[in-house]
Amino acid sequence: MVKVLLNNETYNLGSNGNLFKQKQNNDIIPVIIGEFDRIKTNQFLDILKKSKFELNEISDLKILPSGRWDMILKDQTIIKLPLNPSEEILKKIKIIYNNQNFKTKVIDARIKNKIIVSK
Repeated sequence: MVKVLLNNETYNLGSNGNLFKQKQNNDIIPVIIGEFDRIKTNQFLDILKKSKFELNEISDLKILPSGRWDMILKDQTIIKLPLNPSEEILKKIKIIYNNQNFKTKVIDARIKNKIIVSK
């Protein structure tokens, strides 16, 4: 489950793809920011579930005007994903992220077959 900001209101997006209001605030789940599209969001969340990332590691999921996603992790690491992210690329990013030698602030996977790591 993730939170979605729509028209300055916060909704939860359930695993069934439906939006609903929850009475209590859950700060553990990530917030989706940007132009919300239910189908594309559910497709991305399915890929994310198959990867090694846990939702509780993610602070925000940003949908950019281009349709691309950025992930902001709880430690403020920014992951810039390609236009069509795959389970494979997310698994590679997770390996880099977990590597203690690469404590970084930005992991950029927008360029095909390249992952750029910067501080």
